[in-house]
Amino acid sequence: MNKLTPRRSELNPFNVPPVVVICVVICGGFFIIPRYFLSDELQRLFLLEFSFIPWKLTMIHSPMSILSLITSSLLHANNSHIINNMIWLVIFGSPLANRLNPWRFLAFWMFTAFIASMTFYIFDPLSTVPLLGASGAISGMLGGAARYGFRHNDSTSFYNRSEFAGPILSITNALRMPIVLSFIGFWLLVNVLIVSLPVFGTQGPDQIAWQAHLGGLLAGFLFVGIFDQRRDATHK
Repeated sequence: MNKLTPRRSELNPFNVPPVVVICVVICGGFFIIPRYFLSDELQRLFLLEFSFIPWKLTMIHSPMSILSLITSSLLHANNSHIINNMIWLVIFGSPLANRLNPWRFLAFWMFTAFIASMTFYIFDPLSTVPLLGASGAISGMLGGAARYGFRHNDSTSFYNRSEFAGPILSITNALRMPIVLSFIGFWLLVNVLIVSLPVFGTQGPDQIAWQAHLGGLLAGFLFVGIFDQRRDATHK
């Protein structure tokens, strides 16, 4: 019998779906290849081409500057940046991917990454600081998870296919759930601290793009239903 619970599912090698593994591998390739197989000059060009730089979208209307709104989510600044993001990708991405199916999950990733980048752009369209990292899309996964109330359907099979379960909650009902308020409240608190305290890295080239986090979270929370075609994906 399946159980609907708001707890986090156990992490093991059998409930990380292939599409999430592929996303981790692609992000790893975008991180490793420039650093170990390209010259310093080519590495710099690689970063400039695939990261999102608001100034380029404002001043240079090229297809690549638009595509970089999404490709920037595949790049990471350093070891801790990619490791942290990939851990959260596995935690929130696995049950969401199992719920949506691989293609809708990838579409959801691209959509939330796009909105995250555009939010960063709206706040400072002339910025020359590159935006990179999957955290905008992962914030979208957190927002999407909140619309299920973090409820999991944990199979008792060997595969242990954990997924977000039940109908998608209305915005009002989701915001009434203590676990949703706790997760989103903690997330907002962390981002307020990022803005307020320089120790969190809000200055310099490695500054944290809280604007992208906010855009991704709202995109996932408001629009995850578009990507969920399950029969039980009805509002209550």
